[in-house]
Amino acid sequence: MARNSDSNSKDKADGYVGLQEADVEMTSAPARPYQVKSPLLRECMAEFIGTMVLILFGDGVVAQVVLGEGTKGEYININLCWGLGVLFGIHASGGVSGAHLNPAVTTTLAIFGRMEWRKVPWYILAQVLGAFVAAFIVWAVYNPMFNVIDPEKNSTQGVFATYPFSSDVPVGTCFLTEVVGTALLLGGIFAIGDEFNKPASPYTQPGAVALLVVAIGMAFGMNSGYAINPARDFGPRLFSLCAGWGSKVFTMRDHYFWVPIVGPILGGAIGGGVYVGLVEHHHPLAVSDWSLLQHFSMARASDDKTENEYIGLEEADEVMTSAPARPYQVKSPLLRECMAEFIGTMVLILFGDGVVAQVVLGEGTKGEYININLCWGLGVLFGIHASGGVSGAHLNPAVTTTLAIFGRMEWRKVPWYILAQVLGAFVAAFIVWAVYNPMFNVIDPEKNSTQGVFATYPFSSDVPVGTCFLTEVVGTALLLGGIFAIGDEFNKPASPYTQPGAVALLVVAIGMAFGMNSGYAINPARDFGPRLFSLCAGWGSKVFTMRDHYFWVPIVGPILGGAIGGGVYVGLVEHHHPRDYKHPLDN
Repeated sequence: MARNSDSNSKDKADGYVGLQEADVEMTSAPARPYQVKSPLLRECMAEFIGTMVLILFGDGVVAQVVLGEGTKGEYININLCWGLGVLFGIHASGGVSGAHLNPAVTTTLAIFGRMEWRKVPWYILAQVLGAFVAAFIVWAVYNPMFNVIDPEKNSTQGVFATYPFSSDVPVGTCFLTEVVGTALLLGGIFAIGDEFNKPASPYTQPGAVALLVVAIGMAFGMNSGYAINPARDFGPRLFSLCAGWGSKVFTMRDHYFWVPIVGPILGGAIGGGVYVGLVEHHHPLAVSDWSLLQHFSMARASDDKTENEYIGLEEADEVMTSAPARPYQVKSPLLRECMAEFIGTMVLILFGDGVVAQVVLGEGTKGEYININLCWGLGVLFGIHASGGVSGAHLNPAVTTTLAIFGRMEWRKVPWYILAQVLGAFVAAFIVWAVYNPMFNVIDPEKNSTQGVFATYPFSSDVPVGTCFLTEVVGTALLLGGIFAIGDEFNKPASPYTQPGAVALLVVAIGMAFGMNSGYAINPARDFGPRLFSLCAGWGSKVFTMRDHYFWVPIVGPILGGAIGGGVYVGLVEHHHPRDYKHPLDN
């Protein structure tokens, strides 16, 4: 996968670590027969094969679901198999070319100096050719069924390329969806590989990017088919023109074909820019010092520095104040932490509210309750990757207040963290509304029934408010008790690289077990910020007044539940660790 934490674009443009030295050795030693010596040609061959693998799985699963008429898969199959295509495309090419597999990745890396511009057109050509060849193979495999299901080739062009969900979705909305989806993709890739934040390990980075694509499809796949990749769309679209679907594949919906080309290119640049501008640019290291990297970690529930962020921050800040800072670099640790909380919570709510919107507005055709459970967990995962190394990735006032109660967060920081979290959630709700507004107007023009896309409400009139309150307390107690256990170095913790995934799975489990009664807010910012936005966006004061002013439940319940969960774990487990206990993994 493309590495993005190094400022030296020459070292990163190629996938092979130490490529220059290897090439010197190649020219001085006998090469294997027919071995390609050109680094650029090797990289392009890797991009070709990686993109071909990606599209074989991606277009293949769409073909099977469409031509099987629902008997051989559903929408979740499409989400998962596109992610698996990304996974194996990266494994097939990542060490050689960086596994861009996508012109939006290639151009964004070039914009930020992490890819040589001279290579960009060749990478893109290889990617488009790989996608074209993959489309041909998929067509060859399924051609008999194409002839049965759509002999006139009028309705199956969507197997190869992306098109608007329906005539109710304007082209402009599809363009916005592509921009948002690809911004999440590139921002996520930058975060996953940022060694000075909370990165995935080198071995799990392919899987993390694959899950990122799955989440984007679950939350923002409906409007435009989530191309988020110009080569993925243009190569197969060109093949469908050649294979008999006709010129309509380029002309329909006002020559729609430009949307999945321009939208991802723009979105990638925006996503990379937002991450660099709000997080990466403000890391307190004046120089890239690997000896300091060991000090960076997600907040541990058993450490007296759990309230944030860069462990060893004081020393790092002394370096920053004693050396010239980068232009516009934020020096204040608290402001950096709040910026990270803002971006992390925004990512969480984009995926969370996005998947609920897609399930509700797609009326069951674009996901089910399991999609909601999984995508909220993935939102937590990528929210942590985006902010965990800076602020501890609380993303939740219940986490912030509980850590403060147990002396693992300074109380003076609590209101600022909470403000950043609520603002991030509010902005995310606005983006989700902007993406899905045309479908809101179709499904619920009077705004009477879709307020649950943004905030949580009781399951039905049969569930008392008191029961919802209890559910929020229990769910958040499990969340905070689980977080304390996951980070307890003297118990059985997750590793630093797997902590984000462990917390994400914890949220998935809470939703599966305790999501029905109250919608499992388990996070006051997750509920209050989007609820406030829905008030502003036309759903009216009922979002605060219905069910006896229910809005207080997902605020007070999680705060109380978090304190209880943390207290139970500390009181029954952590407090009783022998003081002289040495973990078996310690030297």
